[in-house]
Amino acid sequence: MLRTTRARRCVAAMALLALTSLPASARASEWTFEVIEVSRENEDYHLLRLRPLPPGRKFPRSCETLVVHSTFDLNEWSEESRIALSREGHERALLKLRQAQTTGAIIRFGVVGRGFAAIKESPPCEVASHALAYIVHDDGSAVVYSLFGEP
Repeated sequence: MLRTTRARRCVAAMALLALTSLPASARASEWTFEVIEVSRENEDYHLLRLRPLPPGRKFPRSCETLVVHSTFDLNEWSEESRIALSREGHERALLKLRQAQTTGAIIRFGVVGRGFAAIKESPPCEVASHALAYIVHDDGSAVVYSLFGEP
C-alpha cells in the first residue's frame, strides 16, 4: 500500500508539472501582473488584486484590475490531484504574491486548464480560484498558476 501511495504521488506531481510545462497554446497560459493587494479574509480565503502589465484587449489583460477570490478547495478532485496540489504549495504561491506586492516586482501569473471561474453577479474581471501553485520551470522562470477545475 505504501508503495502504491508513493507511486500515485509521483504520477500526480509529474502530471501537474507536465501540464504547467506545456506551451501556452496547449493547457497553460500566463501573463505578467503587478500585485496590488493580497489580503487574507480568513484561513481558507484570500483576495488578490492584480494589474496586467502590459494591458491588452483580451481577458485577463483587458481588466483594469483582475480580482481573484482564492480558496484552497480540492474536495471534489481526485486523490492524485489533491496530493499534487498541496496546501503548502498554495501557501507558497500566496507568499510569492505577497513578496511581489512588497517589492513591486512584476510576477508571472497564469492558469492551468480551467484556471478561473466567473462569479455569479460579479463583474467579468472578478473570478474564483480553487488552488494556486508556484512552479519554477526548467529555464528558471517562476509562475503562480491558478486552477479552478481539476486539470
